[in-house]
Amino acid sequence: MKSKQRLRNVLRLISEYFPLPMRWIDVAVFYFRTRNRRINFAPTKHRGHIYEDLAAVTAQPTLFYDISAISSYKDARGIHRVVHKILEQLSAAAKGYQVVTVKSTRDGLITCGEKGHDGDRCHSSGLNNYPINVKPGDIFISLDLYRKFNFKALQELRLQGLKTYFVVHDLLDLRSCCLGDSDLTSSLIAHIARRTYRNWLHGVLSTSDGIICVSKSIADELLDWLNKKGIYENKNLQIGFFYLGADFINLKELGTYGVPDCIHTTLNAKNKPIFLMVGVMDPHKGHAQVIQAFETLWSKGLDVILVIVGKVGLLQPSIKGTIINHREYGNRLFWFEFVDDAALVSLYSNSTALLAASFSEGFGLPLIEAAYHGLPIIARDIPIFREVAGQHAFYFENTGADAIADAIVNWLALAERNEEPKSVGMAYRDWFASTYHLLDIINNNKWYALWPTSVHNLAQANDLPTNNVDCAGIR
Repeated sequence: MKSKQRLRNVLRLISEYFPLPMRWIDVAVFYFRTRNRRINFAPTKHRGHIYEDLAAVTAQPTLFYDISAISSYKDARGIHRVVHKILEQLSAAAKGYQVVTVKSTRDGLITCGEKGHDGDRCHSSGLNNYPINVKPGDIFISLDLYRKFNFKALQELRLQGLKTYFVVHDLLDLRSCCLGDSDLTSSLIAHIARRTYRNWLHGVLSTSDGIICVSKSIADELLDWLNKKGIYENKNLQIGFFYLGADFINLKELGTYGVPDCIHTTLNAKNKPIFLMVGVMDPHKGHAQVIQAFETLWSKGLDVILVIVGKVGLLQPSIKGTIINHREYGNRLFWFEFVDDAALVSLYSNSTALLAASFSEGFGLPLIEAAYHGLPIIARDIPIFREVAGQHAFYFENTGADAIADAIVNWLALAERNEEPKSVGMAYRDWFASTYHLLDIINNNKWYALWPTSVHNLAQANDLPTNNVDCAGIR
């Protein structure tokens, strides 16, 4: 502890007298926030001050819902947004449970009421920062990815009867290669991210009664990885999968108030096909390859527009310069780092097609949102996109930029004859149905596989269910 504090003080002093590049300071902050050594999960002596009773205890079983990361970081994008959306539906979907939001601390799990939500709905006791007390029948669910999670304290609660379930969104950080920029800073961030993710996953695998992935593709990928490693003592690990929901907002409900003029200008480009990409510009999203493909198309005289929506990822800072310094920027290449719901719905409703070029994904929410607005989909041929979109998308080979350019030309030819795959009719679900599915797996033992035997439960539907679900059977 003293050495870490000393290093923090040194960095602070250096930054005051000799300004460092901000990205190096970001690296240091990221390291200290996410550093998490592997720990021994053997139970320690009971510490009474950690597990005192809550002020209000009910006869109902308790569902402890983890908001460790979103209580510390207020970014509502990506995984954090999923945590928020599921939380909003828990009170309605988790019948028979008392829902308590909790967060992980160095001393254990404590109650944590989240700002912005009704405390009576999301927090049983109405009191914050109280150590939790568990009983048989209680469950703990974490959709968050908090790399400093106190797994040792969670293991002690398991010994008292708590059942624990974690959601795995993707396995990108298990890869040894770095798809991002090759500079030292990006490589260092990638190394830290991979190491801290492996430590987090080690804790999850060692303390979980079940792991639920956000797609069948990720569940299969996790099973393959476990079968190759085979090093974990948890030999009765249940693995399932469910599907995320999406927000379905009509353009008429939002109107066009607040939509920037530059977006209106882009959408009003008559007789020019507009291809839309939505998502953080991380290396695995394929933005650099798509830009290369459009450069090929423009050089051949094809007058098409590429619109990118999303902030720059930590591992690929150079993509910003590639875009804003491009000769077509503001003409046929547009980038909107942050847009509100009205602007995003306008783009979905007025573009020609969604372009999903990710090399790997956990789920791919933009495909669902595009389908809701009737926007055709052009996607890289990877398992998760096949799982989500099925026959409702036009696929291109998972190779290079030339494959993307050829796919756009071929898709435009099909569209002229009205023969392109239609996204209309693609199955989707809202956030309540997604929450229902998650709890249904836990409450009714609808698991996909049991590791290490990897016996797949074929009774679990592999197709993406619609948002019209029968909620009978949920507690």
